[in-house]
Amino acid sequence: MFYGIGSKYKLLEDFAESSFEDGVYFVVNGWEERVNLTDLLKNLIQGFEDNVPSQNLCDRVCEGFENKEAPEAVYIVIHGIDSKAMQTENNTSILNRLVNTPNLHIIASVDKFLTPFMWSENKKWIWYEVNTYCKFLKEANSLEHEIFSKHKSQARLEIGAESVLNAVPANARKIFCLFVETILERDQRSIRQREFCELAAKKFFTTSLQTMKVLMSEFISHGLINEKEEKIGGTSIYTTTLDDTVLAALLKKFKDEN
Repeated sequence: MFYGIGSKYKLLEDFAESSFEDGVYFVVNGWEERVNLTDLLKNLIQGFEDNVPSQNLCDRVCEGFENKEAPEAVYIVIHGIDSKAMQTENNTSILNRLVNTPNLHIIASVDKFLTPFMWSENKKWIWYEVNTYCKFLKEANSLEHEIFSKHKSQARLEIGAESVLNAVPANARKIFCLFVETILERDQRSIRQREFCELAAKKFFTTSLQTMKVLMSEFISHGLINEKEEKIGGTSIYTTTLDDTVLAALLKKFKDEN
Protein backbone atom coordinates (compact mmCIF):
# COMPACT_ATOMS: atom_id res chain seq x y z
CA MET A 1 0.00 0.00 0.00
CA PHE A 2 1.48 3.32 -1.09
CA TYR A 3 0.60 6.50 0.77
CA GLY A 4 1.98 10.01 0.93
CA ILE A 5 1.69 13.45 -0.59
CA GLY A 6 0.81 13.73 -4.27
CA SER A 7 -0.59 11.50 -6.98
CA LYS A 8 0.86 8.00 -7.10
CA TYR A 9 -0.71 7.04 -10.44
CA LYS A 10 2.44 7.16 -12.57
CA LEU A 11 4.50 5.54 -9.82
CA LEU A 12 2.21 2.49 -9.67
CA GLU A 13 1.87 2.26 -13.45
CA ASP A 14 5.65 2.30 -13.93
CA PHE A 15 6.08 -0.20 -11.11
CA ALA A 16 3.54 -2.59 -12.62
CA GLU A 17 5.02 -2.42 -16.12
CA SER A 18 8.55 -3.09 -14.89
CA SER A 19 7.87 -5.62 -12.13
CA PHE A 20 5.05 -7.94 -13.20
CA GLU A 21 6.65 -9.69 -16.16
CA ASP A 22 6.05 -13.09 -14.55
CA GLY A 23 2.27 -12.79 -14.79
CA VAL A 24 -0.69 -10.62 -15.67
CA TYR A 25 -2.07 -7.60 -13.88
CA PHE A 26 -5.38 -5.80 -13.78
CA VAL A 27 -5.84 -2.09 -13.10
CA VAL A 28 -8.71 -0.59 -11.10
CA ASN A 29 -9.15 3.18 -11.18
CA GLY A 30 -10.82 3.80 -7.85
CA TRP A 31 -11.71 7.39 -8.67
CA GLU A 32 -14.11 6.38 -11.45
CA GLU A 33 -17.65 7.12 -10.33
CA ARG A 34 -19.08 3.77 -11.46
CA VAL A 35 -16.15 1.54 -10.56
CA ASN A 36 -17.44 -1.96 -9.79
CA LEU A 37 -15.19 -4.76 -8.57
CA THR A 38 -17.66 -7.31 -9.94
CA ASP A 39 -16.23 -6.48 -13.38
CA LEU A 40 -12.79 -7.35 -12.02
CA LEU A 41 -14.08 -10.71 -10.78
CA LYS A 42 -15.44 -11.49 -14.26
CA ASN A 43 -11.95 -10.98 -15.68
CA LEU A 44 -10.30 -13.02 -12.95
CA ILE A 45 -12.67 -15.97 -13.36
CA GLN A 46 -11.57 -16.43 -16.97
CA GLY A 47 -8.34 -17.94 -15.70
CA PHE A 48 -10.27 -20.86 -14.22
CA GLU A 49 -12.34 -21.66 -17.35
CA ASP A 50 -15.58 -22.05 -15.40
CA ASN A 51 -19.15 -20.96 -15.98
CA VAL A 52 -20.05 -19.59 -12.59
CA PRO A 53 -23.28 -17.74 -11.63
CA SER A 54 -22.57 -14.06 -10.97
CA GLN A 55 -23.68 -14.31 -7.33
CA ASN A 56 -20.96 -16.90 -6.70
CA LEU A 57 -18.19 -15.12 -8.58
CA CYS A 58 -16.29 -13.90 -5.54
CA ASP A 59 -16.39 -17.30 -3.82
CA ARG A 60 -15.16 -19.07 -6.95
CA VAL A 61 -12.35 -16.58 -7.61
CA CYS A 62 -11.08 -16.78 -4.04
CA GLU A 63 -11.34 -20.57 -4.06
CA GLY A 64 -9.39 -20.75 -7.31
CA PHE A 65 -6.50 -18.72 -5.95
CA GLU A 66 -6.51 -20.58 -2.65
CA ASN A 67 -6.14 -23.84 -4.60
CA LYS A 68 -3.49 -22.31 -6.88
CA GLU A 69 -5.57 -22.92 -10.01
CA ALA A 70 -4.45 -19.71 -11.74
CA PRO A 71 -2.13 -20.52 -14.67
CA GLU A 72 0.23 -17.63 -13.84
CA ALA A 73 0.85 -14.97 -11.22
CA VAL A 74 -1.96 -12.42 -10.98
CA TYR A 75 -1.60 -8.86 -9.69
CA ILE A 76 -4.24 -6.21 -9.08
CA VAL A 77 -3.28 -2.53 -9.11
CA ILE A 78 -5.84 -0.26 -7.43
CA HIS A 79 -5.45 3.49 -7.76
CA GLY A 80 -7.21 5.40 -4.98
CA ILE A 81 -8.46 2.46 -2.95
CA ASP A 82 -9.85 4.92 -0.38
CA SER A 83 -12.04 6.82 -2.87
CA LYS A 84 -15.75 7.28 -2.26
CA ALA A 85 -16.63 5.03 -5.20
CA MET A 86 -14.64 2.17 -3.67
CA GLN A 87 -16.59 2.40 -0.41
CA THR A 88 -19.87 0.95 -1.70
CA GLU A 89 -21.11 -2.15 0.11
CA ASN A 90 -20.46 -4.36 -2.92
CA ASN A 91 -16.92 -3.09 -3.53
CA THR A 92 -16.02 -3.21 0.15
CA SER A 93 -17.26 -6.79 0.48
CA ILE A 94 -15.32 -7.98 -2.58
CA LEU A 95 -12.18 -6.10 -1.59
CA ASN A 96 -12.17 -7.59 1.91
CA ARG A 97 -12.33 -11.07 0.39
CA LEU A 98 -9.62 -10.44 -2.19
CA VAL A 99 -7.22 -8.87 0.32
CA ASN A 100 -7.37 -12.02 2.44
CA THR A 101 -7.03 -14.44 -0.49
CA PRO A 102 -3.70 -16.31 -0.77
CA ASN A 103 -1.74 -16.22 -4.04
CA LEU A 104 -3.46 -13.04 -5.22
CA HIS A 105 -1.26 -9.95 -5.13
CA ILE A 106 -2.74 -6.48 -4.62
CA ILE A 107 -0.86 -3.20 -4.94
CA ALA A 108 -2.81 -0.07 -4.09
CA SER A 109 -2.53 3.62 -3.35
CA VAL A 110 -4.40 5.86 -0.93
CA ASP A 111 -4.78 9.61 -1.20
CA LYS A 112 -6.65 10.73 1.91
CA PHE A 113 -4.54 11.95 4.80
CA LEU A 114 -6.01 9.73 7.53
CA THR A 115 -6.44 6.48 5.59
CA PRO A 116 -3.21 4.86 6.87
CA PHE A 117 -4.43 5.32 10.45
CA MET A 118 -7.91 3.95 9.73
CA TRP A 119 -6.58 0.84 7.94
CA SER A 120 -3.60 0.16 10.17
CA GLU A 121 -5.33 -2.80 11.88
CA ASN A 122 -5.31 -4.82 8.67
CA LYS A 123 -2.00 -6.65 8.93
CA LYS A 124 -2.17 -7.89 5.33
CA TRP A 125 -0.89 -4.58 3.98
CA ILE A 126 2.74 -3.55 3.84
CA TRP A 127 2.84 0.25 3.93
CA TYR A 128 5.26 2.39 1.91
CA GLU A 129 5.43 6.16 2.24
CA VAL A 130 6.05 7.85 -1.11
CA ASN A 131 5.77 11.61 -1.41
CA THR A 132 5.64 12.27 -5.15
CA TYR A 133 4.29 15.85 -4.92
CA CYS A 134 2.64 15.21 -8.31
CA LYS A 135 -0.65 16.81 -9.29
CA PHE A 136 -3.77 14.62 -9.30
CA LEU A 137 -4.24 14.92 -13.05
CA LYS A 138 -5.46 11.41 -13.90
CA GLU A 139 -7.72 11.42 -10.86
CA ALA A 140 -9.34 14.74 -11.82
CA ASN A 141 -12.76 13.13 -12.26
CA SER A 142 -12.85 12.25 -8.58
CA LEU A 143 -14.65 14.81 -6.45
CA GLU A 144 -11.82 14.88 -3.91
CA HIS A 145 -9.38 16.06 -6.59
CA GLU A 146 -11.57 18.27 -8.77
CA ILE A 147 -10.86 21.28 -6.62
CA PHE A 148 -7.92 22.49 -8.71
CA SER A 149 -9.92 22.69 -11.94
CA LYS A 150 -11.09 26.20 -12.82
CA HIS A 151 -13.95 24.83 -14.88
CA LYS A 152 -15.87 23.21 -12.02
CA SER A 153 -18.86 24.90 -10.44
CA GLN A 154 -18.32 26.87 -7.25
CA ALA A 155 -20.53 24.46 -5.32
CA ARG A 156 -18.42 21.46 -6.31
CA LEU A 157 -15.22 23.36 -5.59
CA GLU A 158 -16.43 24.05 -2.09
CA ILE A 159 -17.50 20.45 -1.49
CA GLY A 160 -14.18 19.16 -2.80
CA ALA A 161 -12.23 21.52 -0.55
CA GLU A 162 -14.34 20.50 2.44
CA SER A 163 -13.47 16.87 1.73
CA VAL A 164 -9.77 17.65 1.99
CA LEU A 165 -10.14 19.84 5.07
CA ASN A 166 -12.17 17.21 6.89
CA ALA A 167 -9.40 14.67 6.29
CA VAL A 168 -6.44 16.67 7.61
CA PRO A 169 -5.45 17.22 11.28
CA ALA A 170 -6.93 20.14 13.21
CA ASN A 171 -3.67 22.07 13.16
CA ALA A 172 -3.55 21.90 9.36
CA ARG A 173 -7.09 23.30 9.20
CA LYS A 174 -6.01 26.17 11.45
CA ILE A 175 -3.12 26.92 9.09
CA PHE A 176 -5.46 26.91 6.10
CA CYS A 177 -7.98 29.19 7.83
CA LEU A 178 -5.20 31.61 8.73
CA PHE A 179 -4.05 31.65 5.11
CA VAL A 180 -7.57 32.33 3.83
CA GLU A 181 -8.24 34.97 6.47
CA THR A 182 -4.99 36.75 5.65
CA ILE A 183 -5.48 36.96 1.88
CA LEU A 184 -9.12 38.01 2.24
CA GLU A 185 -8.24 40.77 4.70
CA ARG A 186 -5.41 42.02 2.50
CA ASP A 187 -7.45 41.63 -0.68
CA GLN A 188 -4.55 39.97 -2.45
CA ARG A 189 -4.00 36.46 -3.80
CA SER A 190 -0.57 35.66 -2.39
CA ILE A 191 1.69 35.85 0.64
CA ARG A 192 5.39 35.14 1.06
CA GLN A 193 6.18 31.83 2.71
CA ARG A 194 8.37 33.18 5.51
CA GLU A 195 5.96 36.00 6.27
CA PHE A 196 3.13 33.51 6.56
CA CYS A 197 5.26 31.29 8.79
CA GLU A 198 5.77 34.22 11.16
CA LEU A 199 2.01 34.83 11.29
CA ALA A 200 1.39 31.15 12.02
CA ALA A 201 4.05 31.12 14.75
CA LYS A 202 2.42 34.09 16.47
CA LYS A 203 -0.81 32.08 16.60
CA PHE A 204 1.15 29.06 17.93
CA PHE A 205 0.00 26.97 14.95
CA THR A 206 3.56 26.00 14.06
CA THR A 207 7.01 26.17 15.58
CA SER A 208 9.17 26.12 12.46
CA LEU A 209 9.18 26.69 8.72
CA GLN A 210 9.64 22.96 8.12
CA THR A 211 6.57 22.08 10.18
CA MET A 212 4.50 24.62 8.30
CA LYS A 213 5.67 23.23 4.96
CA VAL A 214 4.48 19.77 6.00
CA LEU A 215 1.07 21.12 7.03
CA MET A 216 0.71 23.14 3.82
CA SER A 217 1.83 20.28 1.57
CA GLU A 218 -1.53 18.49 1.77
CA PHE A 219 -3.34 21.58 0.47
CA ILE A 220 -0.73 22.09 -2.23
CA SER A 221 -0.98 18.50 -3.47
CA HIS A 222 -4.77 18.84 -3.81
CA GLY A 223 -4.61 22.23 -5.49
CA LEU A 224 -6.23 24.38 -2.79
CA ILE A 225 -2.99 26.32 -2.43
CA ASN A 226 -0.20 26.81 -4.96
CA GLU A 227 3.44 27.32 -4.11
CA LYS A 228 5.46 29.44 -6.51
CA GLU A 229 8.90 30.98 -6.60
CA GLU A 230 9.37 34.67 -7.31
CA LYS A 231 11.51 35.41 -10.35
CA ILE A 232 13.55 37.95 -8.42
CA GLY A 233 15.09 36.70 -5.21
CA GLY A 234 13.75 33.17 -5.48
CA THR A 235 11.41 33.64 -2.52
CA SER A 236 8.61 31.08 -2.20
CA ILE A 237 5.08 32.45 -2.13
CA TYR A 238 1.70 30.85 -1.47
CA THR A 239 -1.21 31.65 -3.78
CA THR A 240 -4.67 30.28 -4.51
CA THR A 241 -6.99 30.26 -7.50
CA LEU A 242 -10.09 29.54 -5.40
CA ASP A 243 -12.82 32.14 -5.68
CA ASP A 244 -13.31 34.57 -2.77
CA THR A 245 -16.83 33.24 -2.31
CA VAL A 246 -15.53 29.71 -1.83
CA LEU A 247 -12.76 30.89 0.48
CA ALA A 248 -15.19 32.88 2.62
CA ALA A 249 -17.54 29.90 2.90
CA LEU A 250 -14.71 27.58 3.92
CA LEU A 251 -13.42 30.08 6.46
CA LYS A 252 -16.88 30.46 8.00
CA LYS A 253 -17.33 26.70 8.28
CA PHE A 254 -13.93 25.68 9.59
CA LYS A 255 -12.77 28.68 11.61
CA ASP A 256 -15.65 28.24 14.05
CA GLU A 257 -14.71 24.57 14.50
CA ASN A 258 -11.15 25.50 15.39
